[in-house]
Amino acid sequence: MGYAILQFIVIFALLLALAIPLGRYLYVVFFKETSKLDRFFLPIEKIIYRASGIKNLEETGWKKYSFAFLSVNAVLL
Repeated sequence: MGYAILQFIVIFALLLALAIPLGRYLYVVFFKETSKLDRFFLPIEKIIYRASGIKNLEETGWKKYSFAFLSVNAVLL
């Protein structure tokens, strides 16, 4: 019983400590501003985009989005 309470306190403290930095990072990402972490994440993002055939500035239409949604759900099923 004591370990469960300790585990809960540790997880809650970690979530509380990470909430503000992650919230700030998500704000920067969603509003397309530059971040200090771009130096680390942009090369990884470019590799993932190149491997999956995604064009960074191309918008996705409803047909392409529907196909991607259905194909991912078929794979997950």
